[in-house]
Amino acid sequence: MRKDVFLVIAIVILSVSINACTKRQNELTPPKQSADLEVEPIFMSDIAENSEQKDQGIYLPPGGPYRPTAQEIQTALKNAGYYLGNIDGKIGPLTTEAIKDFQKANNLEIDAKVGPQTWKILRRYLSPPSD
Repeated sequence: MRKDVFLVIAIVILSVSINACTKRQNELTPPKQSADLEVEPIFMSDIAENSEQKDQGIYLPPGGPYRPTAQEIQTALKNAGYYLGNIDGKIGPLTTEAIKDFQKANNLEIDAKVGPQTWKILRRYLSPPSD
């Protein structure tokens, strides 16, 4: 009788150990991807071709609001005729005043911030006007 009990306990322990090893192996092995799943790469040129920015020669990254750099803001303001300072990539008093003047002239909220509405109009001036 003792041998039978010992044998049952040994089988239970062995079974639990095998299950634990199998679960651990499944956690370490990444799931296989379906052969039916097709992943097509997306290239930046494809995105630019299908956007309104293509006509303007400007690329804005997809997925959420775009935050222009200070240099882009200054360049666009200078091309639009509102900024007379050096393009140094720093939003100082001259740049702030130029943003306000641009917003006022374009019937935008005058808050000295280049948000989505201001940038929507201002980005058109990133490239210098062609003569």
